[in-house]
Amino acid sequence: MKKLIIYTFLSLYLAFLTACAGGEHNHDTQSEAAISHEHEHEGEHDHTHEADPGHEAGTGDDHLHEHEALPEHTVIIAKKQPFSFVIRAGGTILPDSKDIITVTSKASGIVRLTDHFLFPGMKVRKGTPLFLISGDELTSDNTEVALMEAASDFERARSHFERAERLIVEQLITMDHYLNSKNDFEKAEIKYNNLRTGFGANGSLVTAPANGYINHVYITEGSKVSAGEALLSVIIEHNLVLRADVSPAHAASLDDVANATFRMTYSEKMYRTEDLNGQRISHARSTGENHFFIPLFFRLDFTPELIPGTYAEIYLRGKPEPECITVPNTAILEEFGKYFVYVEGEDHQFIKRHIEKGMTDGINTEVLKGLHEGEVVVATGAYAVKMSQMSTSAPDTHKH
Repeated sequence: MKKLIIYTFLSLYLAFLTACAGGEHNHDTQSEAAISHEHEHEGEHDHTHEADPGHEAGTGDDHLHEHEALPEHTVIIAKKQPFSFVIRAGGTILPDSKDIITVTSKASGIVRLTDHFLFPGMKVRKGTPLFLISGDELTSDNTEVALMEAASDFERARSHFERAERLIVEQLITMDHYLNSKNDFEKAEIKYNNLRTGFGANGSLVTAPANGYINHVYITEGSKVSAGEALLSVIIEHNLVLRADVSPAHAASLDDVANATFRMTYSEKMYRTEDLNGQRISHARSTGENHFFIPLFFRLDFTPELIPGTYAEIYLRGKPEPECITVPNTAILEEFGKYFVYVEGEDHQFIKRHIEKGMTDGINTEVLKGLHEGEVVVATGAYAVKMSQMSTSAPDTHKH
């Protein structure tokens, strides 16, 4: 048994020694390979320097990286061209004030509707019966009673006047008596004719004054109304009005606004006032009572797509100026409330130039001072040019 144990121990010891010897041999082989590889790289570096003896470390690579890091920008040549500024505003579509007809009661009495569906938006034609006003249930201010009294007064005045005409011929009455009879008759006739106009057997009939749509109904069935009281209003399909609410900051430019482009909030379609036979009406000289904007008005042809009372996004366009120097809005940078552009100098480097800007059309901006026709201006990428100038490298101005 002891011999077996000794034999096993010797076998394990011999195996351990064999493994250690193989590991040292592999380590030496790897070390030699690494040294050989390092010498090969040293030879390569020596070859590079020999081929370019004046080469300074990193110069070529740095130049390459600087060129690749130049800002992406485009340039334009400033020139005079026609320009129209744009003012952005909100607004509303309104019916023309002349195209809203208010229907009033011609007599006092109780209102009876002629149709169960007398609501805003209902189409009506001229002469369509709308209301019947009757005074049957009134003990006072009864138009029917007033009409009968007027008829009686009229018949009596006419009889007196006809008698006076016969007597004046025979000179049996004075001229003053005759003139008084004539005056009483004429007044009674006017009153009677006025009351009986539009008054039928069942009361005063109110009809639609024109073709259009009901805009608003002011009374309900059974309401008591007086003569001259508003009953409803009708919109005629003739004109519309575009009202733009403009900030007071643009008050000085409103006289130069000629046209407008607008879009309704419920549609993506853009409308131009010129395409709708639009005409500028006026602008107010003060803000409205309930808001702080200056209203400006355009007349438009009636279009069913434009719903009165709905909101519109409006772009007011000024009168075209024939010769203005403009730059894209992307060319302008702001610093502490002042505006700058980058202009190409004589050494083909960009120079920051202070400008005084005018109005904008949302894409381009008018330059009032600081820029001359023919100068090269950075159109896009101005901020990248600015950041490039803050570094040690200067941008290439010929990157168009």
